[in-house]
Amino acid sequence: LLMVGTDRSQFWLLFPNSIDKNNSISAEKPLALPRANWRMDAAGPAGTDQFVVIVSESPRDFSSAGLRPSEPFAEFPLTARMQPELDISGAPPVFAGKANCAAGKNTACPESYGAAMFSIEEIPAH
Repeated sequence: LLMVGTDRSQFWLLFPNSIDKNNSISAEKPLALPRANWRMDAAGPAGTDQFVVIVSESPRDFSSAGLRPSEPFAEFPLTARMQPELDISGAPPVFAGKANCAAGKNTACPESYGAAMFSIEEIPAH
């Protein structure tokens, strides 16, 4: 779960995070986020937060985007946000990460993923 904040200067990996690394999901089972052991508070400024959910058969590795650990969420650097959606080789967007398959497994490790977007409007407190 990725988020671009209302100020458009912060881009975060919200889930998995340093508190909750278990991001395995099962078909036909709902997943509620944020979970009870980690909360998210609207911190402004007022505006629209953009979210992207990525699902794949294998965990994703975002190290090529320069993901920096923070607590509890990790942050993408500004330089990664300036990279084009597709480079000339047709590689996927840097924010999609890469499949991180267990070393030594003899099973297929597809790079494919699915993604969906949604937004949440932050409004000023009255």
